[in-house]
Amino acid sequence: MLIEKLSEGAFSISTVDRVRHNSRISDKYDDQWIVDALASATDYCERSLECCIARSNWRLTLDSFPARDEPIHIPLWPIHQVTAISYTNTAGTTTTLDLANIVQPVGMSRYDLRPRFGINWPEAQPPNGLRIEFSAGWAELAAVPATIQRAALMLISHWYENREATLIGVNSKEIELGFESMVEMVRPGVDSFAWGS
Repeated sequence: MLIEKLSEGAFSISTVDRVRHNSRISDKYDDQWIVDALASATDYCERSLECCIARSNWRLTLDSFPARDEPIHIPLWPIHQVTAISYTNTAGTTTTLDLANIVQPVGMSRYDLRPRFGINWPEAQPPNGLRIEFSAGWAELAAVPATIQRAALMLISHWYENREATLIGVNSKEIELGFESMVEMVRPGVDSFAWGS
């Protein structure tokens, strides 16, 4: 399995102004540090939650379809839309699957790609015989769950105060546990909850 990001999103997990306000940073000399920290916090949250923050395009490559009508788990959320499915058939020819034959995501949760009722997956030739292109992430920063944004601000404030790679007593552990507790609150199950568009 290979998952590739085909385009970058238009925003980070928060804004420079919000970070400056949250961390009580009065001067603007640290703005470049904040920009870099926002990129790191976005990446950290995405990896921790296996999610995508800002809407972007992705490709998932698999060896083949599962048996019959079994679902294909997309290891990223929130999935917005499946845009293309291509596969190498048993004759070695690249073929495009009609998107009318799949169930598109509902809401903004985790997503298992399924064929519509009565349709079975075709046979693809491994290796890397199946390519699924999709968009994932929230359309705007305001749509990102507030808990994820707050967890990121907490991380950035901690990084601002503690710029060395050392643990500082119990406070550092509390930040780590607090972050994990917050993001676990918003980790969804498959197709279980619609966060909005």
